[in-house]
Amino acid sequence: MPFEEIASESIADSRIARLDELNDDTPAAMPNVTGKHTKRCGTFTLSVARVDNHKIAFLGGGLDFFLHFRLELLHLTAVFPIVGIRNVRTGIVFGKRLVWHNAARLSDRRILGIKIRHAFETRPNKRHALSDASMIRVPLLDLSVQNGEIETELTEAFRRVIRSCCYIMGPELEKLEKDTAALCAVKHAIGVSSGTDAILLALMALDLKEGDEVLVPAFTFFATAGCVVRAGLTPVFVDIDPHTFNISLEDAAAKVSPRTRAIIPVHLFGQAADMDALGRFANQHNLSIVEDCAQAIGAKWRGNPVGSFGNFGAFSFFPSKNLGGFGDSGLLVTNDTALAERARILRVHGMSPKYYHPFIGGNFRMDPLQSALISVKLPHLESYNRRRTANASFYRKTLGGLPHVADNTADAPDDAVLLLPVDFSGEGIWNQFTLRVIGTGQRDSLRAHLNANGIGNDIYYPLSLDQQECFKNTVRGGDKTIRAAHKLGGEVISIPVFPDLSQTQLETVTSVIAEWLEKL
Repeated sequence: MPFEEIASESIADSRIARLDELNDDTPAAMPNVTGKHTKRCGTFTLSVARVDNHKIAFLGGGLDFFLHFRLELLHLTAVFPIVGIRNVRTGIVFGKRLVWHNAARLSDRRILGIKIRHAFETRPNKRHALSDASMIRVPLLDLSVQNGEIETELTEAFRRVIRSCCYIMGPELEKLEKDTAALCAVKHAIGVSSGTDAILLALMALDLKEGDEVLVPAFTFFATAGCVVRAGLTPVFVDIDPHTFNISLEDAAAKVSPRTRAIIPVHLFGQAADMDALGRFANQHNLSIVEDCAQAIGAKWRGNPVGSFGNFGAFSFFPSKNLGGFGDSGLLVTNDTALAERARILRVHGMSPKYYHPFIGGNFRMDPLQSALISVKLPHLESYNRRRTANASFYRKTLGGLPHVADNTADAPDDAVLLLPVDFSGEGIWNQFTLRVIGTGQRDSLRAHLNANGIGNDIYYPLSLDQQECFKNTVRGGDKTIRAAHKLGGEVISIPVFPDLSQTQLETVTSVIAEWLEKL
């Protein structure tokens, strides 16, 4: 692949390299190319060519690196037919090496923060591009594009907080609380130090007594039950519905006792639990509801945001969440003014007024730096969730037509090996795209195949909570009634669904899974 040689011109990594208009009058020694423009960026040559009325960028040089620059006057949607690969968004060449990158989403005809992901030798290949998917690495999560698109605003927010000299609570937190209260359709939002502390603070504010029982789904992240124990309460583990991944009210009803005081439904993987049924159940048994919305900000049930149904809703801003911060932080929401006031006091060591402590609380404050940075991302949440939903729809459509694949519903055929997650509410936000792989050893076989082909994945969760060492023989509910949660621990695997997946990456994931299915 010929490149025009231009004298090296050193530039700082942070400098933006701009490209002039493509010179369509200059022929280039490439098939189907009508014009080429080349500009030197440090020790790397950036060349742009027009191929079949599209524009495509190549990069000549030596090593994988992280390049911050802006391409203007380009729309990189071309094909690159030189090595028999089709349906590729952007090709980047290092000399004789072809590199595919995690392409940023194109907006305003620019691309910012291209990150080189993987390199491999160029060579003709007789197989279709989808069979070459092992050459493209797809991480389970990549925040570089998302944060890069708003880096200027994030930097300004950081500087604003530094200059304010207000580093504990204050106006940045108050603004975020106001905006998130509107998002969640609640009267009160209370910024806290983490999603875990949001659950703990909710249990403390409800003023439950030591030994009171709390119904907790057995299949969820550890913090849900850990907070119950830390609050001096007793978790009672409840099985889940294997299709929604949410708490089974049938099993919960069998485990209600005279000491049961609360229930914590978890909107797992961003899919809302049936809050109508949960509300009726809680009313019937006189239970408080603490919604664990850590993975579900923006999700709704029948048009109403999760977190707005129970006595409290607890959210997490952990970086991997749909609205991820830059460290630990969380949010507690409620429509109960008295509970909100109690929670605010408990958030600062149970102090009100200053240095007077009517309660024993904790240090659960959210700092203004996290507040300011998350406020920058908050207006983009709807877009993030919409793009996650589009990615999930692509997976469901593409994989759904393959043999041995079915929806994760009660009527799935017996010969189905791969069960696709279903958004039963129609208003989920796809924090994870979690597959069920049926059959002894099949999940681990698929995982090995994904790993071998560079596809990020993880298991949420390998053990149910009642199987964790710290809970064995110490709590109620961990018995033979927990069937679905135990089974799912050996079946589930989550694949990339983050907003900035490129079409090439999505096709790579599905093609790798298709290859595995072909071997069954």
